[in-house]
Amino acid sequence: MQHTSEHLRQRFCRFWTESLRASGNASAIYGNLATLYSDSRRSYHTLTHLAHCFRELDDVADLPPGDRLVIEGAIWFHDAIMTPGITFSERMSASFAEQVCMDIGVTGSGYALNVASCIRESAHRRQLDASRTMGTFLDVNLSILGQPTEAYLAYAEAIQREYEAFGIPREAFFHGRHDILQTFNARKPLYYTHHFRERYERAAHENLATEIALLEALVA
Repeated sequence: MQHTSEHLRQRFCRFWTESLRASGNASAIYGNLATLYSDSRRSYHTLTHLAHCFRELDDVADLPPGDRLVIEGAIWFHDAIMTPGITFSERMSASFAEQVCMDIGVTGSGYALNVASCIRESAHRRQLDASRTMGTFLDVNLSILGQPTEAYLAYAEAIQREYEAFGIPREAFFHGRHDILQTFNARKPLYYTHHFRERYERAAHENLATEIALLEALVA
């Protein structure tokens, strides 16, 4: 984890000072984010999750620089505020991102608003007519669903541990998890962009069906 954190710190400082050309102490801002993502109750939405998201983003070719900049900003902040079971966590994270941008003067061309808009939609509660920027960000965030079975099951177990650590009753978690997975599995296609459909669409639906069946056996 220490290696991951240092790698991410370097990436954030490059993003903040070179790509975004923002003022403020980039290391200090990253430190605040790292503290949030390192909450001991978190098992999945951690710095490791951020590192995975950036690997997925880096594999996407032909993104205009401005789009990539918005997506990177959204990744950094999208799970900064996490309160499982509270439906407005994404809105809180979006507001946090906007506030950080305003505090250090990043207001040009609606950048903060675009980042916040992406983060709000990371609740994945509705199918969107998404722009490529929005669609790519949402696909990055859901790329875990199409990973090999072993990695997917480890992710599912981590989500359950995380919700338990935040005090969500197990039965409530099972029912809520079942509902959101059913929603995802009903979306065809699940992913917005060709890149992620080609990579993960089939495996994601197979993984979703497997976990749905496991949850149905638990709540039957």
